Amino acid sequence: MAEWSSCNRNIASRGGAGHKPMEVAMIPLSQMLSDYGVPFYLKIDIEGNDRFCVKGLKDGALSRFISVVESEIAGEPEQLLEKQAAIMLSLLRQAGL
Repeated sequence: MAEWSSCNRNIASRGGAGHKPMEVAMIPLSQMLSDYGVPFYLKIDIEGNDRFCVKGLKDGALSRFISVVESEIAGEPEQLLEKQAAIMLSLLRQAGL
């Protein structure tokens, strides 16, 4: 059985996978960048929640290259819709990219 993890129930349960909620410690991306520095390449892959990291990039130093892997895809085999792609591009632009 495949194992998935996501903050999004639709993604965590895709393919009929069992799932349960759990608490996970986290720090905001802005704090991580402040504590450890800005990487040359930043890969964002948070299973359907990439937008939260991109929103956290505002008013901070930016990586030269940023990859938003799955962006807003809610689960396979759904396709990234043009509207969703435009929203992500707008967020990246607002962050200064």
